[in-house]
Amino acid sequence: MASVILSHVEKIYDNGFHAVHDFTLEVQDGEFMVFVGPSGCGKSTTMRMIAGLESISSGTIQIGDRIVNRIPPKDRNVAMVFQDYALYPHMTVRENMSLSLKLRKVPKQEIEKRVLHAAKVLDIDHVLDRKPKELSGGQRQRVAVGRAIVRTPDVFMFDEPLSNLDPKLRTTMRVELKKLHLTLKTTMIYVTHDQLEAMTLADRIVVMNQGRIQQVGTPLEVYSKPANKFVAGFIGTPPMNFFSCEVIRENGTVHLKSDGFDFHVNRDHPLYQKLQERGISASSGWTLGIRPEHMELARGKAGENQIQAIVEVMEPMAPEVFVHLTSESGEFVLRDDGLLKPVIRPGQKVKVNVDMDNIHLFDEEGIAL
Repeated sequence: MASVILSHVEKIYDNGFHAVHDFTLEVQDGEFMVFVGPSGCGKSTTMRMIAGLESISSGTIQIGDRIVNRIPPKDRNVAMVFQDYALYPHMTVRENMSLSLKLRKVPKQEIEKRVLHAAKVLDIDHVLDRKPKELSGGQRQRVAVGRAIVRTPDVFMFDEPLSNLDPKLRTTMRVELKKLHLTLKTTMIYVTHDQLEAMTLADRIVVMNQGRIQQVGTPLEVYSKPANKFVAGFIGTPPMNFFSCEVIRENGTVHLKSDGFDFHVNRDHPLYQKLQERGISASSGWTLGIRPEHMELARGKAGENQIQAIVEVMEPMAPEVFVHLTSESGEFVLRDDGLLKPVIRPGQKVKVNVDMDNIHLFDEEGIAL
């Protein structure tokens, strides 16, 4: 096992494209770290630089106690699992898993021991003599993981390994990978564009966009305290609702105002304190963020901190319902418990309560207050 430390790593291609900017991160020994972000954000490039499959333009990469900038991939003691499995179709499972050890001239008895151990851990010991075409997609993925395990690497690296599987199998394999990490206790770096995979697998998440780190934290930290508007909108299903607003502070209360609402933030609210620290009494260009679960249909009379809206679409996602609405302030979604009492219908006018303890405010640059 080993830690992985990247210090000010940059990647600039010959055509001038700047793929990764000033990437600095420490992956702790035994940690499951997930790089997540949209396609083209630089996450796979960063992983390939760690593995040595891409050169770095500047900075340093350290695995364990070694700076590996000039060390070839085969000598970095990392194992990669790709999304296309990359199994040899003419070889059996046993032969696929043992090939790298044979090339290293590991004794035959040791090879058999490692292959059997990995196969048992992954529950593929009963298919060792089959060829890849005889296996299901999940079994082929397990073989690819097993081929990495037998090498006993310092670091496991997974590049979108579940993207070719159907939704049910992806769920199963996520659980299996989490169990595998708990069993092996080896450092794992995992790349995905699927924020659900990131949230369920990671000890910590690195959210990337346009080659830059946007936030590093536990899944709960990234979800509940997004560092900026990009993270808030990328993490979460459905994503956070955003409303343009202005901030006005008067008579001991902050007003977050838009065409469709006037929310009151009292003195004891953390946002009030932060606005006061920044000396903001009135300004426009702010964005209010509210997650769908922090909004609910008003069951009674009109009150403070409500939005009037019209129901557009109801999306049943048992046991919940996502209600899509339109207001003067724009479109948004709320998550209902599925009971929908009173019953509502598309086209109906409703009032929506907002949980003011869980609102987010972003400045003109998209930075969370």
